[in-house]
Amino acid sequence: MTVKGKRSRGGCKNCKKSKVKCDEKRPRCGNCVKKGLAECDYTIILQWGGRPYKNKNRVVKKPPNTIVVDGVLTVKNMTKLEAPNERKNSSVSQSHIPLSVSFKSLEEPFPESEIEGFVNHEMLTHVDDTLSVNDINVELFGDHNPIDLKSLQLSMPLPDILANSAYFSEVFNFYVTETSHLFVPAPHHVYDKNPFHTILPQMALQSSTLMNLILAFGANHRNKMITFQDAENVVGLDETVSTVSSDGHFANELLTQTFSELLKKLMDTEERHSDFTLATILMLAGFDIFFSDTRHKWRAHIYGARKIIMKRFKNSSNGLLRVSYSNDDSDPEYFLCRWFSYVNIIASLSSTNPALSTEKLNSLQYDFSAVYNTNLIHDLRVRLKDIEYFTGMEIRLLSLLADVSSIINARDALDTDHIPHNLIVKALELDHEITSYLDQSERERDQIYDYYFKNKTDRTTRIHYQAYAILRATNLIFGLTGVLQLKRRVLGVPQNSKIVMDLILKITNLIQHRIPFDSSAESCIIFCLFCCGCEIMDDSLLPCRDVYMDHIVTLNRRGMTSALQAKNIMEECWAKRKLWWDVLREKNLDITFAI
Repeated sequence: MTVKGKRSRGGCKNCKKSKVKCDEKRPRCGNCVKKGLAECDYTIILQWGGRPYKNKNRVVKKPPNTIVVDGVLTVKNMTKLEAPNERKNSSVSQSHIPLSVSFKSLEEPFPESEIEGFVNHEMLTHVDDTLSVNDINVELFGDHNPIDLKSLQLSMPLPDILANSAYFSEVFNFYVTETSHLFVPAPHHVYDKNPFHTILPQMALQSSTLMNLILAFGANHRNKMITFQDAENVVGLDETVSTVSSDGHFANELLTQTFSELLKKLMDTEERHSDFTLATILMLAGFDIFFSDTRHKWRAHIYGARKIIMKRFKNSSNGLLRVSYSNDDSDPEYFLCRWFSYVNIIASLSSTNPALSTEKLNSLQYDFSAVYNTNLIHDLRVRLKDIEYFTGMEIRLLSLLADVSSIINARDALDTDHIPHNLIVKALELDHEITSYLDQSERERDQIYDYYFKNKTDRTTRIHYQAYAILRATNLIFGLTGVLQLKRRVLGVPQNSKIVMDLILKITNLIQHRIPFDSSAESCIIFCLFCCGCEIMDDSLLPCRDVYMDHIVTLNRRGMTSALQAKNIMEECWAKRKLWWDVLREKNLDITFAI
């Protein structure tokens, strides 16, 4: 009897087409290497709303009131359609999404004369005290099967928007089960306490503003994922294309509603400094960064979050934001402060803005003293907890990157190319401190592995250490990227110097061999992929370009459209031999990659 081989469901398209087993190696499988095929595509095609037609040549009659735009079936006038199973409510007028939120003052109620800077004038004409997300008319072509949200272990009862709308419950489920995992480097099977998967959704059940934003995030992410699928495999099912157009439409509607409600909260003295308001503002920054939103207002949102945090800590004993390890992963305030600290520091390392004053940059000071406790750090390393599952780096390393950011800001504030002696000394000392600490910490981790884990064979320990090994790589990549920034942006070491080239090769080797494709770690090091990838200009480093570009392309296919922005800038740096920070300034691009 012939034994049928196991089907390779994750194989590349070439192997599937040839009906041969794929070894699934990246970036090219063994079969493609043997055949000399340059294209080894592992794209996963999502078929939302139904199965494809078997006959791809079949001409599908377009539904009424639709047009084809760039190959996508789009609704001409969304207000004319209603889903039969959706609750019918009055439709929201098509107001513009506000371009920004101004955080000029969070101390006193906003006078009417100062609201002008909060949102654009036209948006103000649509702010309605009686408006809620339930007023958004869910106009879809087909029915949506109800999603069982009980598996998400959410608080009950669910808010009306989820209980009464199969579409919104579907989008919420997509955010929780798909989008939330891209924010943290640790895989879900070892990090079930991911706060983007647990804390934020639970907070959204109590805040309609945050719920609107999470739904907008999920809808926009799903929209981008479907849109960027391989065109030759996307079929014109009316259910599928209506999902694309509907997701994009409702993401805009929900963002509009979010800004409207956020305006009211910031005018309320009790609400403006709450955890819900802070979470909403940070999520708005995340939306802009994740999708490289055309409004580019992430910096305004981070500045607003900084104002709220400064208000909270200005009456503390030292007025500093204390950053330390915590045993309580369910504390919203701890999560929000850690999230802000990470984004605030990493954003400054992957962006440029000479117009931003040093006073604003230094307006918030951190207290990292708790992370220098050597006994605590050793204990955490034995438990594989020293590198945060939340950020992919040690808190000690985050403190060192904050110092890197401070030195780069001081360098950028200079009106001359001459670097003061004291700044050069600071940069060299910090370079040495980061490099020495990375070497010392990795030696200790190797010793701990040999003593505690090397001879353990149980599956649970093996799985956890495999995840920890990836975090060790992300930690090194973050630290070495900080060193690269010091050498290039502050000290001005030439790109073709052996010091810089050896450093880039070391980072590239870590990314190539220790960061899996389609992993959550991949999305969280996009800052490093961008900063290091742009530096590969020397001809001797040309083979390294594929390592970065393959990861960037994968992220773009997964719906993180900021990766497309990174790709375009990297290619311009390579073609014109320009520094990425110079390209951003020339194009007046205020973007960042602090995912």
